[in-house]
Amino acid sequence: MSVLLLLWFTCLFYSSILIVISDVTQATPSFYFCEFVLCHLPKLYIKDVHTPASLILYRARSKHHLIRKNLQNTKWLAPWRNLFRLQKSRRISICWDASNTLSSEFFKRILEIMFINEDYFRLTGLDCSPCAAANNGSGSKICGYLARIFAIIIIILMFFRAFTFLGEEGKLLSFNWSESNVFGFMGLHAVVCSFCVMGWTANAFIPNYLKQLSQVRVLRVEPNEEIDDYRGLRKKAFFFSLPWLGTLAFTALFNALHEKIVFSGAVVPVYKYSLFPALAFLVWIITSSCLVFYVLVQFSMTREIEYFNKELQKASEDKKLKDHTTISEFSFRQRELIKLVKKANESLSSYAKVAPLFCFFSIINAIYNLSFFSVVPLPYAIGLIFLLASVIGMTVLSLLPAAKVQDQLTATSAILMESDEFEHAEDPKVYQTYRVMVDRSLESDSRIFVVNAFGINSTNFNVAMFAVPNLGPILMMLKKLLESNGVIVSKILQ
Repeated sequence: MSVLLLLWFTCLFYSSILIVISDVTQATPSFYFCEFVLCHLPKLYIKDVHTPASLILYRARSKHHLIRKNLQNTKWLAPWRNLFRLQKSRRISICWDASNTLSSEFFKRILEIMFINEDYFRLTGLDCSPCAAANNGSGSKICGYLARIFAIIIIILMFFRAFTFLGEEGKLLSFNWSESNVFGFMGLHAVVCSFCVMGWTANAFIPNYLKQLSQVRVLRVEPNEEIDDYRGLRKKAFFFSLPWLGTLAFTALFNALHEKIVFSGAVVPVYKYSLFPALAFLVWIITSSCLVFYVLVQFSMTREIEYFNKELQKASEDKKLKDHTTISEFSFRQRELIKLVKKANESLSSYAKVAPLFCFFSIINAIYNLSFFSVVPLPYAIGLIFLLASVIGMTVLSLLPAAKVQDQLTATSAILMESDEFEHAEDPKVYQTYRVMVDRSLESDSRIFVVNAFGINSTNFNVAMFAVPNLGPILMMLKKLLESNGVIVSKILQ
């Protein structure tokens, strides 16, 4: 009950901030989240109003109602009074004997958010779009400051979680050492994701990218609405993130039941192991939202370049590229696509430059954890297997989409060089344009470099996914070698 109580108070604080910095007069995610936390969530867990926990929640609800009422009447909040004047048709009810079932409209909106749109960023607490609106002169600077302060608080919590895990580190090659490294490095991965979400929303990256992408779509020879439909991809992204949520929730709750934050660690105070399940849910929202939008942007560029190559191939087969006007249009479109990739990668590199490194460190330690399965309970061992699978999946999604973009850019030169139209072209400008397109495809470097050293392409991706995970079995063999020589590293508390 203490964990649920702490989780509810966290949600209550979050919803209070959303009421101030978001327009809850409309049917936005902020509105539905506030309605759920303030009206419906307590009824899911409170059955006996005479229990101390129920009394605390009742007082908290009454306190929140009084705070909200006082804020409405405060003079210095006069510019924001419209935020609290809720429409009659969508008024937040503080009447606690309302219906016990959530409205179907509420569920529909939640599913719409989860399947996944830009409003998903708001659930992270890192949405700094009010800052972007303030910079453009279309929003309040005060709301921008409040959003930024709240985002900084969330980032501090992520740092606290990551360094708490890393602080549990035991002796070298012990289970405590490897287990804390897995959670600690993935905690640092969550920190990177937090900074990315904060930066992308503050700089309006997604709206600016969509605007540039729409300008490139206009250049298509034939319209194709099918490749512009990302609803299926968004649904897959959400469902594939559920194993990550299940893994985080299970390991956090399993360790909390043992009054720990890692199974191999020592017993910690109640505030620590009670807080970490709530933080695990927040980590899932932050990492999944960051990775989903990173992947969606990369896939949208891949789709657009792939469609460009298909139309270029068709023009080559129809012998249309020897016409100077046609090849010039393709050349201009290629240049705009490369500009789109480079501009998008300026923002996406904030994630891809560092995050894969922490994922690789976690994979190595997660594989090494497999050698300690004889000393951990079977349910937790299964949880560690799911953790390894989730981290591998996140690593692949961090590198493979960016590699696919580079593959499609390089494929343009292959299509042009396989065409025989340019060898006997009568117009010399056609051959010049052909050479420009081939050189642009081969020489223009739009890769993202992990730690500014390793460019993301298919070759480097395959090498990394082969070499890095094999470091885990090397550690396992080193452990066996040490144990065969009398060194004990298998004890949980070392």
